[in-house]
Amino acid sequence: LVVFASGAERRSGELHAGFKLSSKGERVLLFDAMGRAVARMEYDSLEADQSVILRENGATEKTYMPSPGQPNTLEGARASMDADYTTTASNALGLYINEVLCGASGAYDWVELINLSGSALDLSGFGLSDNPNHPRKWRFPEGTALPAGGLMTVQLTGSQGASGLVDGVYCANFALDADADETLVLSDADGAFVDRMLLCDQRRGISYGRSADGSEYVYFASPTPGAANSGTTYRYCAQPVTFSQPGGIQDGPVTLTLSAQEGMTIYYTLDGSEPTASSMVYSGPLTIAQNTVVKAVAWRGDAIASYAAANTYLFGVSHTVGIVAVSGNPEDLTGADGTLITGKVGSGYDVYAEIYDADGRQLVSQGCFFKLNGRSSRTMYDQRAFRLVAKNEYGDNRFRAELFSQREYEEYKAVLVRAAGQDNQLAYMRDVVLTSLARNTSVMYQESETVAVYINGAYWGVYHLRERICAETICQFEGWDNPDAVDLLEGEYGTAAQGSNATFKSMMAAVKKYGVSSDENLAALRELMDVENYLEYVMLQIYSNNQDLNNVRMYRSAEEDGKWRWILFDMDLGFRASRDPVKEWLSSSGEVGSITAQSNVLFTALMKNDEMRDWFLTRFGELLATDLSSESVIARIYEEAETLNPEMQMQCERWNWSKASWTKHGNSLVSYAHKQPAKIISA
Repeated sequence: LVVFASGAERRSGELHAGFKLSSKGERVLLFDAMGRAVARMEYDSLEADQSVILRENGATEKTYMPSPGQPNTLEGARASMDADYTTTASNALGLYINEVLCGASGAYDWVELINLSGSALDLSGFGLSDNPNHPRKWRFPEGTALPAGGLMTVQLTGSQGASGLVDGVYCANFALDADADETLVLSDADGAFVDRMLLCDQRRGISYGRSADGSEYVYFASPTPGAANSGTTYRYCAQPVTFSQPGGIQDGPVTLTLSAQEGMTIYYTLDGSEPTASSMVYSGPLTIAQNTVVKAVAWRGDAIASYAAANTYLFGVSHTVGIVAVSGNPEDLTGADGTLITGKVGSGYDVYAEIYDADGRQLVSQGCFFKLNGRSSRTMYDQRAFRLVAKNEYGDNRFRAELFSQREYEEYKAVLVRAAGQDNQLAYMRDVVLTSLARNTSVMYQESETVAVYINGAYWGVYHLRERICAETICQFEGWDNPDAVDLLEGEYGTAAQGSNATFKSMMAAVKKYGVSSDENLAALRELMDVENYLEYVMLQIYSNNQDLNNVRMYRSAEEDGKWRWILFDMDLGFRASRDPVKEWLSSSGEVGSITAQSNVLFTALMKNDEMRDWFLTRFGELLATDLSSESVIARIYEEAETLNPEMQMQCERWNWSKASWTKHGNSLVSYAHKQPAKIISA
């Protein structure tokens, strides 16, 4: 029963109260005929098109899916929206939001308008917005017109994108979030709503809009921007299948119940492959008693199939670290020609990833993209590293979890699952330990968590879950907002992996030509790079005696201070060489590194400046007395060894090497750490 709090307004066939509600918060009470309060609800401030609803458990919740006269569900909200907003006769202006695409892959999202008024419409000053409280977030330019019966497509370029009429295309500088419930509003030049569309449960590559007859909202399998809505349509998107028992390590056999929306058929597989309409049909509880991946989708004829949901159930194993369970087509991953068997990178594969912490709590459970990672290590060892990338087409473009205990970040675009690189079957911790020595410096590095990995339910060994170096993680580390503004370079010559290397090249050319021995030249250099950051990076490379130095990456943001900074990564060949790293970094050859090299021109130039040489020696001395002291580094080695130790017997059995060998190489790290500070000081 719907009662409109409209004040004095009256409409035939509707119930209206003689008061209004405040958007700033109210307490609403329901009284019986005797004047006794039988129900109440309180709320604080509400935004436009936002309601507060009562859930079945008695809790209240704010939502952007109001559903007057309908159940408090997604379907109820859609039914309410259909009744109120899809009827073309209800819009006096005859201008409608006709079709929308959210989460476009590799392209802009877009909104399509249609003019059914019978005459041309002047849209000057009209607005589009994803926020009903700000209905003209973007305005049509003066002189914009839409002819009778015409269609107009507006590209949504994002907050930093183009705006206005650009090369004949209307561009609005905001974007929609396919993972959020939003209301798209179209308003007139005074900000009054002309039309609105509720956007929730959007799918990538599938548009949403009015049916051809305008009677309801539907999904279109084939989007038609700028053309009449047509083709195969669906009324619903099926919601993912739910599991009665979470995945991970089990105490004993599991009786598993799968559930879906009423009327949906559940299809499932038990080998990690993607379920299809040809897969097994769920008809009752499953008994699981051995390592198994249960992957399921829900579907029916008038709905788009749900995203796959999966759980990996493990039996008879025990781990003291977190777990990464990956499931996908067995032939792609572990078949005779599978990427994890051959080491061939391929174009990447669709998989499902589950990540559990050491206590068995599930942190991540979603579809994502899988691809081998690394270069020489892919052919040196059978245990191969890979990366997992969250993408819109799998349902979410982020892994939304706090994955690393040393970071406070709550989401990640991608992660690496690394098998110690060239330290595999040696100390198995070299890179993890040496890069972590940057924790108390300004230098960016990749954090790590030790995990056990399962592929389609089969144990695949101990790995290190690592942050992946990309624009998104750089912005997290620096506290920047816009990954698209990041210039990221790699390799000895500063090749652009993203953005431009122009300022870096010109900076290096100036250093080579003029040096930085004078205060004026140093001041000019400081405008282009974070000098102290670079010198701390060099300190860590010298201390580690890393000889594989082509692994260098630099970054900056043109929207921030524009200064270049350095990243410490891939230290698999550190703590091995007997060469003098101080002498090498001061070499006049222009390069440093015996296996692969990077330029040392910047460092040698800075060492000719008295101020920077003094700063370098003082700061290096502080680190050698604290974080880089023998005691501190040895403690870090033992910390990592204690984490690995309970897992190493199983790891060695899986990959045919000995725990005694691992212990031996770990002891060599301790010996190196014991001697290294004195060697550097004496140099």
